[in-house]
Order: sequence, then structure tokens, then C-alpha cells
Amino acid sequence: MKNEWLLLFLAFACRAFAQQPDTLLPEVTVVDERYLWLKTAQFSLQQDSIQLKLNQLHTAADWLPQESSVHVRQYAPGMVASYSTHGATSAQNAVLWGGIPINSPATGLSDLSLVPTSIFQSTFLRGGSSAQFGSGAMGSVLALQSPVVTEGIHVALFAQAGSFLTLNGGLELSYGTPKFTALTRLYTTRSANTYTFSNPYQALQPIDTMRGAAYNTRHLTQLFEYKLNRNQRIEAELWYSLADRETPNNILVGNASQAKLMDENWRVRMGWHLAKYKHKVDVGYAFLHEWQRYTNPLVSDIYGRATDDTNRTVSQIVRVDYIFAISKHLFWQNGLQYRFDQVSGSNREGHQNTNSAQSGLLFKQNNFEAQANLRAEIWNNQLLPLSPFASVKWGIGSGFSISAFGGYNYRVPSLNDRFWVPGGNPELNPENGWSYEASLNYNKSLGLWGVNFRAALYKSLMNDLIQWLPGTGNIWRPMNVKEVRMQGADVNANVELHLGENFFQLRGGWSFNKSEVLQSHIKNDQSIGQQLIYQPGFKATHQVKYNIKRWSAQVSHRYIGQVNTNYASTNNTLPAYHLLDVGAAYRLAKPLFWMNWSLALNINNITNTYYENIAYFPMPGINMNLTLRASL
Repeated sequence: MKNEWLLLFLAFACRAFAQQPDTLLPEVTVVDERYLWLKTAQFSLQQDSIQLKLNQLHTAADWLPQESSVHVRQYAPGMVASYSTHGATSAQNAVLWGGIPINSPATGLSDLSLVPTSIFQSTFLRGGSSAQFGSGAMGSVLALQSPVVTEGIHVALFAQAGSFLTLNGGLELSYGTPKFTALTRLYTTRSANTYTFSNPYQALQPIDTMRGAAYNTRHLTQLFEYKLNRNQRIEAELWYSLADRETPNNILVGNASQAKLMDENWRVRMGWHLAKYKHKVDVGYAFLHEWQRYTNPLVSDIYGRATDDTNRTVSQIVRVDYIFAISKHLFWQNGLQYRFDQVSGSNREGHQNTNSAQSGLLFKQNNFEAQANLRAEIWNNQLLPLSPFASVKWGIGSGFSISAFGGYNYRVPSLNDRFWVPGGNPELNPENGWSYEASLNYNKSLGLWGVNFRAALYKSLMNDLIQWLPGTGNIWRPMNVKEVRMQGADVNANVELHLGENFFQLRGGWSFNKSEVLQSHIKNDQSIGQQLIYQPGFKATHQVKYNIKRWSAQVSHRYIGQVNTNYASTNNTLPAYHLLDVGAAYRLAKPLFWMNWSLALNINNITNTYYENIAYFPMPGINMNLTLRASL
């Protein structure tokens, strides 16, 4: 059936090319069109030039906490990290690489510490859309795009030294002509990650040390692009990553862990893109391979053996997207996708396939934009409920606009949920629910000044949330057990001043979130009426940035409110905390040894605050890093 869909779609597209109207669509770009459509009415956060100068070797786990609605959970720097936003769980947020969803089909997650924003152009889009991207795009979309390669030969080197014996490095090589470009990037980081802290749980010996959290990660990406003619382009990109990490014990255990986690990823994507007259076609293929191994000689499995768990997932994805410009203001977008996922390993064996088709209209005229989209998906021969999405944005004058969007979202169970042995549940239903948001926006240029303001109200109702529960023989089993309501408000304000080469920015974000369990199939469930665990009720972020000729600097403040860690009556919360980070960078006025040089210093948690974002796993106090960059 999937082959028939593809043939019908291509036949329609080829017939449409017989028309020869005026050009209405731009030449091919590297940005995923579905992602651009979502920006019609939704909030987006992008890395800016000052952040890149100061943080050349960071990951999404370092960058996303700067967004007021995002809460990142991490055991220690460099360790496994996940995030939640607007009450959506970690698996309900989609990470895209060149438009391809890369959340692990085994766990449903993407480890943020293995997403190097330093070698990608990263954009965070708050408020996801399953109608556009399918399963998992419920709370947000984190889009990773390769940078545009300019003509000529360019070389950049990065070296960074930091606290806790941290040594990082990077290399970037690019070559560009009007028809062909190539980009190679290498990123490596290593740290003993041993740090002291004041242990609040030990009165007699308050000074303690975090051990067993060392890490060593490597990333290699290779991009090739070739322009066949003015309207056509082909591309291929490889992303290889390898991470060796220890996994620390919590501070109540009192001794260092001997557990280790190895994670190896191969990702390849290829595409053909055409933009001609009123038509734009994108055809893509992606191959995703992940291999994990977790060992712990001190913990026995169900057979009494030391834990040595392996996990292998393979995914293949074929995509076809087509856009037709019906008129100067109205565009019709369509997409077909086939995906096959397979998992194998010590405790699981299974596979799944999905076929999906989506179609939508986008209208733009003057200060008014609107879109409507519908998606149908067949998951393992089961037709899921149709997923609609609609948004509107209307400029009401003097820089003000109002916008709103709403849609039906879903997430299919992970392969571990369905096939883990023992306890996997192949009868699980997808998580699902409706989400809505409305906002008032102000965007105005006032001479040298620029002002942006956005105040939004949101609400989501999620059904069939999956939770692992103990069952017969103390074997845990995932079940669809909860109904959750998420609602709240976000306020974002930004003021900028541009004076030639000089730039000043003041930015703030405030998020109020109530994620409440309404119903549960668990008898006497203590969570009913409570805030979901690890969902702060309030978070605030503030940044001051400036660039004066060759100097750049940033001061960042974060306040994270109290969070629940469990639903018991005592010892169930982490206290609120403040974090203050500062950074400065300097660029030499003239080249030295034919290279352009810059130096950046970052000091994190300058107030030496003790804090945990996972219970009993302390994060570092004051720490710093120094980065040297040379480019040609």
C-alpha cells in the first residue's frame, strides 16, 4: 500500500510540472518547510552570535535551560539529560536533524548531552505539532540544521579547558563553490568530572565529592551538497557519535559507582530538492543506527548475573514533501512518510512500522497568516485518530498582533515499553490529547531600538499517559494509567539596541505551569490532584548581552521553582534555587599567523549554589572554562 501512495503522489507532482506559470517559490533552501510553517503562530528560540562566541563547545543540555519554559534533568554534567516543557514529558518532545525525527525508538527520548548545538544551527520551537511531524511532537520541537557553507576554504579550530579536568576540542573544515559545498566537523569532550560539594544530608562530614561521573564523547559530521542547476540540489550528511560515560551513584550511597554506559550512533540522511515555478519537491531517505551497552558489576539481573545490557535500534525513513503555490498568498503542502523501526538486545526484540500522509494549506496576506493541517498515520496496521492542527496570526496595528493555535497530538509507545523482557506490554495505546495556545505579541523597531514582547496562555489535556507499575512477582509493567491537564502562562520580553558594531540586549522569560493529574487507573493513586514530578510551577530566566567592537559578554540568571520528585507525603520535593553565570569573549583586531583569534571565558554558578535537578544527584558549584578559537 505504501508503494501505491508514493506512485500516486509522484504521478500528481510530475503532471503538475507540465504547467509553466510565473515563479512564485524561492530556490531550494536547507530549512525544513514544515518547521517554518509552525513558526506562523508559535514561539521560537534561536542561538545567537554572542552565545556561539561564548559557548563554542556546548550541547543542548547547556543551551535549553536558558528557555524559561524548559526544565532539564541531568545526573551530572555530560551525563544522560532530558527535558520537559509546558508539562509535556521528556518523550513528548521531538528532536529533528535536517527535518528527520531522531528520538530513540527504543526509549522515545533524545539524550541532550549528545546533541552538540555547537556544530548545528539550533532552534527551539515551543508547542509541537503531531499533525506536522507525527509521534512525539507534542510539547516542542528542537530543530538541528547544518550551517550554510559560504564560498571558499574555511578552517576553524577550538580548544577548551575547564574545571574538573575538562578538555574539549573541535575542528571545522569547509569548502564552497557556486555548485558544490563540503563541510566536515569534529567535536570531542573529555572530563574526569570529579567535584566537591557541601552535602546537606551529612551533618558530620558536610564536604563530599562526586565520583564516577567521567565522560568521553566524540562527534563527527560530514555534509556534501551539489547544485545540479538553479532549481535542483542534492545533499548527503553523516553524523557519527560515540560516548563512553560512567554513571554516578546518588549521594546517599556513599561510594562511587562502577556502572558504565556506552552509546554509539550512526546517522545518514540523503535528499533531492527541487524548486521550480509554483512547485517545490523534497525527497529524502534516512538511516539511523544506535548501539548501547550498560554494565554494572555490582548489580545483578533477574538471573543473578552482573548487569551487562545491550540495546540496538535501526530505523529507516523515506519522506516525500510537495508544496504548490496556488496563488501569491495561498500555498498547499503535502507529505508522505514511511518509517520502519527495529530493536534488539539483551532484554527486548521487536519492530514497528508507520505510514503517514499529511496535507495542509498556508495563507499569508499583509498582516494576516493562517494555516490548517491534517495528518493520518497507520501504526502497525492500526489507523490512529486523524490529527488536525490550525493556527492564525493577525497583525492589529502599531506592532501588535494576536495569534492562536490548537491541535491533536499523540505519541506511540516506545519499543522498550512494548517489548522489554520481562514486563513489556504490546497492548499499550498511544498517549494522546488536545493542546491550545493564544498569545498577544508586540514587535517594533524604534530607531536604534528593537522591542519584542509575547504573553501566552496555554492548555493541554493528555490521556493514556504511560507509567511503569509493579505487578505479579514484583515485575514492573507499563500501563496507560493517567489523565493529565497542563495549563499555564508564558511571558517573554526582549529589548535590543544597535549602534553600528555595538549591540546590547536585555531578555527575560517567565513561565507559570500547573501540570495536574486528574484521573488514574491506579487504586488510591497519591498523584491525583498533584503537580507532575520534575515540573516546576515557576521558572524565570534573564540575560544581559552586549557586543562592543571586539568584545562580547553575557550575564545569565535562572530561577527554578520547587519541584516534586515523588508523590509521597514527605521528602518529596527539591527546593527552589537561583543560578548566575557570566561570560566574556575577545577577538583580536588583526590576524596572527594568518588566523583570526578569539578567546572566551565562562564562569558558571558564580554564587556557588548547591542544587539538584534530579533528587540526590548534586550538580557542580562554581566552575569555569576557557575557550580558544582560531579561524581562517
